[in-house]
Amino acid sequence: MRTFELLLTLVNAAALLSGLVDFLPTTQRHNAARVSVLLAVVQLTWEGFRWQLWPLYLVTIALAVTLVWR
Repeated sequence: MRTFELLLTLVNAAALLSGLVDFLPTTQRHNAARVSVLLAVVQLTWEGFRWQLWPLYLVTIALAVTLVWR
């Protein structure tokens, strides 16, 4: 995997797990979702779109909608 893809995967996993296990405060969960969106934008502009990552992009969009703009 490329660098930003790996980072995006790890940040999304941390944000999803924090919602399940509740090991991060709410503000840090929001920050994790914001970082996830930022990494997705950087990954799309720097490394380009890869069709294999569409589930990861959907998770990023879902995190953004449910955590940031709630």
